[in-house]
Parts: sequence; C-alpha cells; structure tokens
Amino acid sequence: MNLLSIFLQASNTTGRISIQDGILETLIFVAVGMAIAFLAFKLIDLITPGNLSKQIADGNVAQAILAGALILGVCIIIAAVLSS
Repeated sequence: MNLLSIFLQASNTTGRISIQDGILETLIFVAVGMAIAFLAFKLIDLITPGNLSKQIADGNVAQAILAGALILGVCIIIAAVLSS
C-alpha cells in the first residue's frame, strides 16, 4: 500500500476508498509518472550527442529507437514504483 492510499484511508471514516479518491490518486500518479518520464527524456537528450528532438525530427531512426527504448525502460520502473 502506498502513502497516498494510507492518507486517503485515514481521512475516510468508513475505511473504504471512494471512486473520487481513486480518481484523484490515479491523476496524481499520472502527473508524477509523466513528469519523471519527461525528465528522463531530457536526461537522455543531455547524454546523447546533438539535439535529440531535432535529430528525431530530421529522421534519425537510430536516435528515435534509442530514446523510445530508454523511455520505455524508465516508464516500466516508474510503474513498478508507483504500484508498490
């Protein structure tokens, strides 16, 4: 159980999480996950030579595959952390 769920259960007197609390928790996790994935992309952009976004727009397939694979790996880690 994560900290947000514990907080929501503590604030709810019935001990059940309502649908509104579940939606709020989901939106918070989506925002956190997207922010971390964006920061990971920027980090990948810093460690690769040149401007990664420009190279992908110019048709550099190798850079697009590299960025996609690294972002996918980071997103799997983020999902595992947020679901625990």
